[in-house]
Amino acid sequence: MQSGHQRSPPSPPQTSSKKLRQSTTTAMSANVESLALTLMVKEIFSSLSFVQQMCNSLLTSDLFTNSIVIVVKEAVNKSRYQVEDLKFELKKANDNILLLQGQTNDLAQYSKRKDLLLYSIPFKQNENTYDIVLELAASVELQLNKNDFYAIHRLPISKRDKDKSRQAIIISFLRFTDRNKNVFINEHLTPLNNHTFQYAKQNLNKQQVFTLNGNVYYYMSKANYRLLRSVPDIDGLVKLDE
Repeated sequence: MQSGHQRSPPSPPQTSSKKLRQSTTTAMSANVESLALTLMVKEIFSSLSFVQQMCNSLLTSDLFTNSIVIVVKEAVNKSRYQVEDLKFELKKANDNILLLQGQTNDLAQYSKRKDLLLYSIPFKQNENTYDIVLELAASVELQLNKNDFYAIHRLPISKRDKDKSRQAIIISFLRFTDRNKNVFINEHLTPLNNHTFQYAKQNLNKQQVFTLNGNVYYYMSKANYRLLRSVPDIDGLVKLDE
């Protein structure tokens, strides 16, 4: 018969508590190691030497360089297509503007089809512009009266006019087929047509530049007249003469 005190085996609650403490200790140790590793990695990655090494590696890497080239090419091509689309839309807009400008100018000129401008008529105090025009008509043997006119008056003084006493007279009438040699008679042109007319006289043979029904023409040869609608039309004729 054996003698002595024998140790009883640990109870189940005691065993579970011990295992839990061991597991907790192991987990804490692992967390500490993981945190230390994380800090070490961050320190390495944020160091200047590592960043320089990475940059050098990327710059010398064909794969990286080729990838960047591909991305840049795609971006450039996309931008090029967008620019081409914008150019096309801009051209359409400019064409529409020119079309509308021409249509508006034609309508404006049509409204002036019965107007003429008289230049070089000296201004007189208390003058009657109707009488001036009727006297002018009589001087060229035209039978006109006040009922033949819509309106006659002086135009406002232009800032470019040097002689403030010779504002042009605008007349709207039904018939007028001749003029006095000492009086200049011009059609009442729209600003665009007048600019075209003046530009043509400055850059082409002014003896061959004339207006008819509000349009500006250039005499090329017998029965050959060129309609001038804009400055580029005139510049084209200038190049032909060079």
